[in-house]
Amino acid sequence: MAEDANYWKDRYWPRILARRLSRRRLIQLSALGGAGALAAATLGCEGKEEEAPPPAGTPTTPEVEAPPGVSKVLQEYRTRFHYSKFKDLPGQKDGPKPGGTFRFSHYQGFTGGWDVTGVEGDFLASFAPNHFNGLLTFPMDDFSDAHNLYDKIIGDLAKEWEQTDELTVTFRLNEGVKFHNLAPVNGRELTSEDVKFCAEVYKTSVPQSPIFSEVDRVETPDKYTAVFKFTQPAAYFLQSLLYPVSVIFAPEAYQDKELFNRQPIGTGAFIMEKWDPPNVYIGKKNPEYFKKDPRTGMQLPYLDGFEAPILNLNVAAEEAAFRAGDLDTIWAHFKSAFDDMLASFPDNVGQVATPPPGYQPYIALKLDKPPLNDERVRQALQHLIDTRVLIEGVAEGLADPGLAHDYSFFGREYPWTLAELIEIEVEQRPKEIWEGPGSCHFTGASDLDPWHKMPVKQMRRCTFAVYDMDLKFGKIIERL
Repeated sequence: MAEDANYWKDRYWPRILARRLSRRRLIQLSALGGAGALAAATLGCEGKEEEAPPPAGTPTTPEVEAPPGVSKVLQEYRTRFHYSKFKDLPGQKDGPKPGGTFRFSHYQGFTGGWDVTGVEGDFLASFAPNHFNGLLTFPMDDFSDAHNLYDKIIGDLAKEWEQTDELTVTFRLNEGVKFHNLAPVNGRELTSEDVKFCAEVYKTSVPQSPIFSEVDRVETPDKYTAVFKFTQPAAYFLQSLLYPVSVIFAPEAYQDKELFNRQPIGTGAFIMEKWDPPNVYIGKKNPEYFKKDPRTGMQLPYLDGFEAPILNLNVAAEEAAFRAGDLDTIWAHFKSAFDDMLASFPDNVGQVATPPPGYQPYIALKLDKPPLNDERVRQALQHLIDTRVLIEGVAEGLADPGLAHDYSFFGREYPWTLAELIEIEVEQRPKEIWEGPGSCHFTGASDLDPWHKMPVKQMRRCTFAVYDMDLKFGKIIERL
């Protein structure tokens, strides 16, 4: 690419916005995503462009100002390929066109299993929503604020919810929601007893227990009402239900451990048709799905299904499949790959996303043996790492430092400067150290507390706890 700083402004988006998109293009838009301290670059493509491709190379003159300490390359690309531009793409006024099969590269995880309550739970958070629903969720479309995920809670299986006191949250379920028509569940209706069963399992399950451990019991006064009673005020609970593996599954499936690990049976938009790692993952449309698109009123899902070859992050295989037209979208792992794909396919629609959600590469250390069990050694190793060299070299500028914050908690879109991140970290430094559970208190003045709007005065577990791997102590943050 020639060093043409005006190409993206004068040619890329005007050309994209002037073109009518194909059915496949519209399908692709719903799947574009990514993010993190290491920014994710996604592309969706189809067809050929008669116009000459953009000149090779990357523009070196930034069109936007980057805050001090923030990568100019990241800020420039993030601005040019911002999610907010999707709402203006051709075809949006006409609305989605139902049909088609979406193709993407899949990763099978560590065990290749589908037990959302087990060790694979965190990984399955990216794919469980294909087959399950939770009580609550957040907006996922081209028109919502994708950088403030926790600001707006919307109903999923629950159509209404209310917190009647500090220890009670009541959910009223949508009526007529059906599980997938697979044995042994056979398409029966979901009820509040299913919610109660899952909550009991989640109190001790690996991924969900931090969210459900304060749940004392779930009462079911009728088949569409679930009343959660807590042992302690749990200010975090509603937002934490947005975690995509806080889903409702069928008790009959859970009781057959082999089936539960092999076949997800939920209420979600797609029924898993084939799971054959390391070969392919296939889902077909759930004909009994209960949701409609709130913007268009059309029945969901729009897709007939999806087909995902399990390429397990094989970058060369993913790029080859995308170039051959066998994938509809790809996460470009490097900035140069993103640039090259755009040059090769001038009609691609690309997105560069930053937190949230977060993707932060890190080094995990075992702390049970010398010398790494010595905090001073770990601090010395940290000082040996030049973050800027990694950003400018390995990430080609498409990254920034991160301190494991979920930016959506703070009500402001990226970018944050490193100085601001450190200031937040310092402001959150604890005033009390405890051994065991403990508690912390927040008031409406706690601007850094994401739950301060909720009518709960005490929370037993503090989201912003500072901890050191698997050590048996932690620190409490007080904001009184």
